[in-house]
Amino acid sequence: MNVNNDLARQTFFQNYKNESINIELERITNALRNNTMHPKGVEFLKKSSLIKDLERDSLIFSNDTTCDLIVHTVYNYTKNKKLKETINNIYVGFVETKDENPHVNDPFFDGSRLIIIDAKTSFILDQIGEIIAIKYMSSHGYFNSLNEKFDREILQRCIQKQLNPYSKDLLYEFEDLILKNGGEKLVDNFAELISKITETSIGFVVGHEIGHCLLNHTGYTNNVNVDHNMEIQADECGVFLVRDYLRSYDLDLSQKHLDLQICGVASSIISMALSSGSPLLDGRSHPSIRKRYGSVIFSIQRLFGKVFAQEANKMVDWFCAESGYHQWREIWWTLPSNYFDEIEKLIPELEKNAE
Repeated sequence: MNVNNDLARQTFFQNYKNESINIELERITNALRNNTMHPKGVEFLKKSSLIKDLERDSLIFSNDTTCDLIVHTVYNYTKNKKLKETINNIYVGFVETKDENPHVNDPFFDGSRLIIIDAKTSFILDQIGEIIAIKYMSSHGYFNSLNEKFDREILQRCIQKQLNPYSKDLLYEFEDLILKNGGEKLVDNFAELISKITETSIGFVVGHEIGHCLLNHTGYTNNVNVDHNMEIQADECGVFLVRDYLRSYDLDLSQKHLDLQICGVASSIISMALSSGSPLLDGRSHPSIRKRYGSVIFSIQRLFGKVFAQEANKMVDWFCAESGYHQWREIWWTLPSNYFDEIEKLIPELEKNAE
């Protein structure tokens, strides 16, 4: 994240961006010169040191919006020197790629730490987030004043839009449907909820990679058990960092939308399953999505509580079983009926050992 890690930074621009390091400055100045920037953006730049920082090429943060998670976590952990040092040696880059398969570049790179988020991963998370937001709004009474069929109609339009993501007609129809039925307030509510899901879904993805760095994972081995354990540990760290990201805003963990934001973590697992050949099968370096999902739900219950873990599980179950967004060949998301009670029994001993 801190661009003092020159090797990771240079590799990002040479191998992934294939653009000059000051491409951000070029885009901003062109927008100002051609009067194509939004007035709010112009006002922001008048008060910000961003352009001067770009001119000096001395930005201390990466060029990606996901850095919010890292920034707040660093501030929250100023006393944790190891975490601060780890994050200061990370560069998070965002690439717009049309690769067939979404990916997050693993952070094992010559002793440097380079985390890549690609556009397709972000796009899939946005798709899932929109559907979850609609379900959440329906469950929490946002549509109560509208006609009875609106819930189902808006969900079906949302799913159609996701299945045809490049159809501008569907995009405008979807937005117009919300605007015409609920007005600008409903549109604003929808946008706010999606942003909260995105914070934690992208945050978990980045937090997972930070976990690899923090735990000194230096690369995959020829030992399947060791490699699988590394991934589970990184997932645990991802949930942990998301919790502390939310805490860094000084938010009460019983806040209004916390259940939705935790669903953002679960949506990251759904996105992995969407790109997986078989969510029930272990890979050479990664355990099955099924195992990772169970582990993430375990971490959510341990860090946030049983109710939130159950809510996340219900949302995943609803999404996978009923949304119609994806025809799963394998039912990977069901958990035993006593799963949460068993976790509850284990937590006291885990907390005792962690002291």
